[in-house]
Amino acid sequence: MLEAVVNRQLAAENAHRMEETLVELHPDCMFEDLPLGKTYRGRAGAEAHYRLWWDAFELEVKASAATDRKTALL
Repeated sequence: MLEAVVNRQLAAENAHRMEETLVELHPDCMFEDLPLGKTYRGRAGAEAHYRLWWDAFELEVKASAATDRKTALL
């Protein structure tokens, strides 16, 4: 089940489908961008984070590795 959720999330992210990308995120999620020194909170913050990266780079996640505590994207 976790693998199916992760694969759906990756497909949405890779296709830059914002609504589908945000739907699986917790409403109080937090993204920390340490190199930029920015913290993005909630789905609105997540949207800003994704737009920043999607507009700057042509990124595609090729694989994922699920751990017992979190999912790491490779």
